[in-house]
Amino acid sequence: MSDPVFYSDITTLSGDIVSVKYRQEVCQGGPTIGRLFIGDKLILPSMYFGGPFLVKDRCLYIPVRKKSIFFNGFVLTEVNLDTFDLRALKAKSDVINLKSIDNENIYFSRSYFGDEKVESIKRM
Repeated sequence: MSDPVFYSDITTLSGDIVSVKYRQEVCQGGPTIGRLFIGDKLILPSMYFGGPFLVKDRCLYIPVRKKSIFFNGFVLTEVNLDTFDLRALKAKSDVINLKSIDNENIYFSRSYFGDEKVESIKRM
């Protein structure tokens, strides 16, 4: 089982290995973040990514760490695996624990271990 602290690499249908490397904790006992790699290629080197993450239809759904004067946490983001374009989805939280994905929705919880209500957001 994956959670925002312990999550694994995944392999896409085309055989690409998606991984978050050089991980570090956001705070002691908190979610881990790191650099996004597809195969051996570093993607979007100025950003920090969390987990777990999901792939559907050549799009990667992954929490991205955002820090600003108004918000400090994660934003659920779609990364196109062909162009590496990013699109922020509406979910923002201290923790985004992705659960599953189908043709229309992404399911997630806002807790480390998923013991609270599972929410959904449209894939667009």
